[in-house]
Amino acid sequence: MKSVNVTYFIFGLRPVKVIHLDDELLSGTPYSFDWHDGNFKIDYKYMDDLWGPPASYNHDFEQLGQHEFDAVVSEIRAGRGMVNIDDSDFESGLRYYRDVLALGK
Repeated sequence: MKSVNVTYFIFGLRPVKVIHLDDELLSGTPYSFDWHDGNFKIDYKYMDDLWGPPASYNHDFEQLGQHEFDAVVSEIRAGRGMVNIDDSDFESGLRYYRDVLALGK
């Protein structure tokens, strides 16, 4: 059985988290913060920056720990008055990785 991991990044100002198996970050599924509703949605455009040279030099990125990442997201949401958060897209993706992919189904 493989382990399911989440790695946390800030691309410019946008929080992005990537669900992946073991240390296989590059084959993971990225979820970026949606500025309109504060939820995380699948968004592959940031993976180019992780795979190689940045696709856009305007997208400097930094890897964060979960607690620091969560604090950044909470601050953004609070500053924008985002209170009705629905992270079901991300949670469904995480469940799929844990229940299917990690087990090799």
